[in-house]
Amino acid sequence: MNEQFKLAPPLAEFVRRLSLVAALTALTPVLLLIIELPSRVVSVELLGAPLMVRLDVNVLLMLFLPTVVVTGADWSLRSHPEVQQGQVPFLFPFWIAPGMAAFALALILARLDTWAVWLAALLTGVVAIVALIAAEYVTVSPTQPSYPLARLLVSGVNYVIALGAFTLIYATRERTLVTATGMLAVAFLLAVDLLGSYGGGAKWTVLHAAITALLVGQATWAMNYWNLSAWGAGVLLLAIFYTATNLASLSVRDGLTLGALLEYGFVAAVAVIAALILRDLR
Repeated sequence: MNEQFKLAPPLAEFVRRLSLVAALTALTPVLLLIIELPSRVVSVELLGAPLMVRLDVNVLLMLFLPTVVVTGADWSLRSHPEVQQGQVPFLFPFWIAPGMAAFALALILARLDTWAVWLAALLTGVVAIVALIAAEYVTVSPTQPSYPLARLLVSGVNYVIALGAFTLIYATRERTLVTATGMLAVAFLLAVDLLGSYGGGAKWTVLHAAITALLVGQATWAMNYWNLSAWGAGVLLLAIFYTATNLASLSVRDGLTLGALLEYGFVAAVAVIAALILRDLR
């Protein structure tokens, strides 16, 4: 009976590695809370204006947690047979979604004060990150029957991460130099992951991801002068990000069609209405 449930050696190794990654991901925020680290305020000058940066445990969490997850994802995915055979030249695109999910989780944990809610968010985030790495493992091989479903899951999570990151970064109400730069970086990385699956090549992917990121960054600069809530801004930025990435993908898919124009027009209209509804939600 046990032979029926025995995993193939490569998959068993992946599960073993993924279990260790899950444990390290869960322990990292806990250890940073237990270790009492002094906070410091560092003043730097950017473009002739002073910028105060507070270095505390939350900043360390935003640095360490994505690093742990990205390192763990790379280590886990290297157990894939096609990676070991040298058929996958680089694993960088497969790091992005787990790493950004870890960054979004760190942003959420930094804003929670209640211990029970913090712990629930941590456990939920760890489960989501583990599921995401497992989906990335499937997408390493596009010939797998389960590839379309796994790719759909990764793409869907990318848009959820985009909404969460855009909302949380905008909610900081920092200067445009900080928020727009943060939005630009998040949009670029997620766009690389999304567009890389369409087979347009590295140059095409990086170019259109950069265009998408610039659109999001410029929109952030404009929205900082509007009376918008963080949720309203997050929804609008997500609509821009969604439209830009999908318009770019059309150049290697079916081309621009009437159906696509109606879809993106509908998304824009819903985003504007949602932003107006959420305008007073703080």
